[in-house]
Amino acid sequence: MLDNNNKISDFCSSLKISPEMTRTALIIFVLAVGVTLSLMRYAAKDETGFLIEAATMSDCMLEGRWFGDEAVGWHGFLFKIPAAVLFTIFGRSIFLATFTNVLIAALTCWLCFDILRKLLKSTAWHSREHG
Repeated sequence: MLDNNNKISDFCSSLKISPEMTRTALIIFVLAVGVTLSLMRYAAKDETGFLIEAATMSDCMLEGRWFGDEAVGWHGFLFKIPAAVLFTIFGRSIFLATFTNVLIAALTCWLCFDILRKLLKSTAWHSREHG
């Protein structure tokens, strides 16, 4: 049977990288790629709906109205709230909307990395004895 317990830590130690530096490097990489790709794009297909709904939410915020009465739930509304707040503060921009999604992706990478780091210390998740 192969010993998979320390493969990631062995790989990181062979590169002389601590796990904390690995997490930071991963987040910086996701942010750099996301921001770079955000600069070279335009809205198409589903994203136009996202932008219209975020702009509607922003307009409602500026007027002091509740946006729940508007048609802003087509793709859900929770991930549109940060974009709508940024639209309210800085004005409408495709870059701002995409940047909020890049930040959410970086946060997701950070959370997944932390969760997997804790799981990889355990042998229960890859044990063959589970049946």
